[in-house]
Amino acid sequence: MMRVLSIALLLVLAVTTRASAHGREPSLGAIAFHPTDRDHVVVRATWGFITTRDGGETWTWQCADAVPFDRTREDPAIVMFPSRALVAATFDGLHRSDEAQCAWSTPETAPDDEYVVDVAQDPSEPGTAWLITSTGTSPDEVRRSEDEGLTWSTIAIPHPTALTDRIRVAPSDPMRVYTSGAILMTETEPRRGVVLRSDDRAESFRAIEIPLVEGERIVHVLGVDPTNADRLFARMVRPVADEVPERLLISEDGGDSWRTVLEMLEIVGFAISADGQTVWAGSWDGGLVRSVDGGLTFEPLDPALRVRCLAQREGELWVCADDRVSGFALARSTDGGETLEPIWSYDDVRNDVGCAADTQVGERCPMFWPDLVFDLQVDAGIPPDAGVGMDAGSGGEGGGGGCSCRAGAGTRAPGGAFLVVLALVALRLTRARART
Repeated sequence: MMRVLSIALLLVLAVTTRASAHGREPSLGAIAFHPTDRDHVVVRATWGFITTRDGGETWTWQCADAVPFDRTREDPAIVMFPSRALVAATFDGLHRSDEAQCAWSTPETAPDDEYVVDVAQDPSEPGTAWLITSTGTSPDEVRRSEDEGLTWSTIAIPHPTALTDRIRVAPSDPMRVYTSGAILMTETEPRRGVVLRSDDRAESFRAIEIPLVEGERIVHVLGVDPTNADRLFARMVRPVADEVPERLLISEDGGDSWRTVLEMLEIVGFAISADGQTVWAGSWDGGLVRSVDGGLTFEPLDPALRVRCLAQREGELWVCADDRVSGFALARSTDGGETLEPIWSYDDVRNDVGCAADTQVGERCPMFWPDLVFDLQVDAGIPPDAGVGMDAGSGGEGGGGGCSCRAGAGTRAPGGAFLVVLALVALRLTRARART
């Protein structure tokens, strides 16, 4: 279904006014911290990644084509291991980088040609990661790697029919594993939300159904209190074209019961402090809020901030934002979100992929530099449209399924207003399935 929506989106965008090579607005979307080196941070973007190894002073960029993932429709979850190798969960399998992050491959036992829905690091063992795979025709599977993504073992089928979209391991109890998603409608039963809980490190799961109110589609477990494995938060996802606020739920008994603690449009950002007392949430449409009582009540920090992602580590809150509205794409706060220090904006992008020319990334990514400059609409000393379109249609040399999204740039086809609305609806539906 999502592949059909994505194709429809690209076709619509090809005949609408859109200043983007990739058919959607550029943005950052997920942050991976190195487990011990605070200076090393990788941030996923719609065009690939940006990376700093000096605490945010300088940044390099990497193209999605090298990973590879489809930049027109994918937002892969990422994990960085102690060795500095990265893994990315994509529609076509699990991809792993080398320790220099300059070459990517699919390990022999990793999922290949399967949709890897989510990947998450084990909080207790940073060299261990968990993922969920989905073929669409057989039950979803939970797999685990204990050697930084080099080998993977199937651990369990959490539910025979549920579509599972998230996996999280409790920091305080490595035996407690949660997945979440939805059980599809049948002839006799409505669609139901579901949280699946394991008390034996994913060897078995117990399904806990959560009734969906009108318009809700799926449950996303967002995080588990680092001090209490029974305390977790979930987002009740709605179609992104729906203007009804989403519910943020809390459970304090391992998922057996839930209550609503917050309502806001498109809750794409969530973070929780190490002591479990401070919780942040952010909305794609605007709003950064904070709770200082463990997520029971929330107060606004910035009602207008268009959040793209949130991440927390000791002493710092990191925030992805809408660069074109906020003037920055990435910021951090050392006072709980009261003030934000911008550390990267689109204007800061530089033509440096951080890898030698004879590496996979160093050879492949520079050809996409004009595309990136075009998408970000920044002045990088490149004449307008110079090299733009190299990845349109063919994906460029060795490209992975580009698009002709620029075909209609600066023009409007008959019925353009309708097509623009349709494009936005399709884009928002696609984001609803994409990982955050």
